[in-house]
Amino acid sequence: GDNNYAYGNMKKLEEEEMTNKQLKAFYYSLQALMTFNTEVKKKLALAKLSVDILPPEESSLFMANAKLTYGQMLAGFLRYREATRLFDEAYRMFFNLGLDFPASVALTNKLLNLYYLGDMRRVIEESNQILIQIGDMSERDKGYWDIIYLPLGMCYFQMGKLKLACKYLKLAKTCIEDTQMLHMQGVVEPFLMKAYYLLDEQRHMQEVMSDLLARLGHMHYIYRELFQCLYYVLTEDTTYTNKEEIEAMIE
Repeated sequence: GDNNYAYGNMKKLEEEEMTNKQLKAFYYSLQALMTFNTEVKKKLALAKLSVDILPPEESSLFMANAKLTYGQMLAGFLRYREATRLFDEAYRMFFNLGLDFPASVALTNKLLNLYYLGDMRRVIEESNQILIQIGDMSERDKGYWDIIYLPLGMCYFQMGKLKLACKYLKLAKTCIEDTQMLHMQGVVEPFLMKAYYLLDEQRHMQEVMSDLLARLGHMHYIYRELFQCLYYVLTEDTTYTNKEEIEAMIE
């Protein structure tokens, strides 16, 4: 559900073609992520169904995927503690199956929810622990695990360790772009821009803003204008091309 091609793949599937519970769980998870955009309670019900349809003792790829999806839906309802538990369970299943990409996504979501709960100490401890562990495992695809730097960088930003925050946030940003994780697009940039503002590095702020517009400017992305407004308010950049548009938004 975090990839550009997920929606197109889902449209090719038909529920009657799902011949067992595992496939049905996968189908319901995709539906929860990609459809019924105006029926949020239905999205949550589908995500729960994708977990409930499987035997509770199952630890397959399908159960891990279902729990990851259900966790994402719960987080959208601000039910962070429940979501954290599901993300942790999904992470352990994916990791034991040797699937680094979904394992790293599940763990990052767990850490982000802990961040929202204010447990930054735990975020930092668990982030560093897994990064050390992955560094010692030559058979793992280590590139996917750079996404862990996102919650780590967010914590260091809140702690005022701005140089360290920028270093880790940039690593996370590259990982998000390389893996095309749509739901994480635009998460890093506000932290980077505010960190560079506090460091009095306007040129770096301009680079972040220009890169964001180059990647998302052609899309109907609801936060694009918010980022532009944030940039203008922080920098008061008199050369900014959309100055009049932003001033109208502020008014």
